[in-house]
Amino acid sequence: MQILQFLKNREMIIAILVLSLLFSYPSFRLFPLFLFILIFSFTLSNFSHQFFAKKFGYAISYRIWPLGLIVAIILGILTGGVIKFAGIGASVILPYRFSRWKYKKEISTDEIGIIAAAGICTNLLLAVIARILQGPFIHIYLANICLAFYNLFPIPPLDGSKILMWKMWFWLFLFIISFVLIFIV
Repeated sequence: MQILQFLKNREMIIAILVLSLLFSYPSFRLFPLFLFILIFSFTLSNFSHQFFAKKFGYAISYRIWPLGLIVAIILGILTGGVIKFAGIGASVILPYRFSRWKYKKEISTDEIGIIAAAGICTNLLLAVIARILQGPFIHIYLANICLAFYNLFPIPPLDGSKILMWKMWFWLFLFIISFVLIFIV
């Protein structure tokens, strides 16, 4: 049920398709594999965001970042698929409580940071597990470490900017982990 509701988001589907093409570029023979991996990874990451957003009483929606999408495509083509910039969108927290009366609620920096960190931590966990398992799981590792690393860039609307505003030391901790992991493929 959660997956079906999640896949109704048009922008999420576009992001998954574009990233699957970028990760399988230039041969595209791995496109079906990366499509499956990214559906799985995006679903878990988004579920993590949603879990904490609901806990705080918010709704959440994925939105494509047009500049990030353009940068990802250009870098992918110019580098022959070597650089897989995966920071093409972010989850947007909707500051409304949904009940009989819709009303705006102030979102604290702590809540924003925790919600943003949930998705990054999910991708890092999936990457570490895949790295430990190795072998055929290397593609899961690659997709998730790229999702975590590039989304940690402290550029709005990416999650890194939200985590950095919340706790600089925690952002630095996550960034160092992802930086180390991205270079041990």
